[in-house]
Amino acid sequence: MKNIRKYLCVILAASMLLGLAGCTRDDGSNTSGGGSGNGSTSSSKAAKENILVEIFQSNYEGAIIDRIQQSYSDQTDAIIINPGAYAYYSYAIHDALISVPTPKVEVHIADITHRAEEWRRHSITAAACNKFIKGRGLDGYTDAI
Repeated sequence: MKNIRKYLCVILAASMLLGLAGCTRDDGSNTSGGGSGNGSTSSSKAAKENILVEIFQSNYEGAIIDRIQQSYSDQTDAIIINPGAYAYYSYAIHDALISVPTPKVEVHIADITHRAEEWRRHSITAAACNKFIKGRGLDGYTDAI
């Protein structure tokens, strides 16, 4: 039997992104529906690569930090994060990401470098990640896997 790898997907826009069919929520329930259909591609790639993707969603910065730090002890193999607006100002999430040695990928559905407001064009948290994917829609999550 192949070794199963565990990826943690930390997201803020839960209602849209929980459509990543075949992934599990932090409460263990299966997710389905929603999204643009690309979620099935993400889950197919994960299954093909023998990866279990856990989706964790919270609107609370402290809960996100706690879950990132918990990933060290629960032997998470990689973190995929869409920090939403926290990308622009959360040094605390940045520091939590730095504190864990696992590979990390930041994903943004839109290309944030073309935002109207200057302050929304740069992600603070991306500097703590190994890769930064932007503007690929939900396909960015498949790319991250």
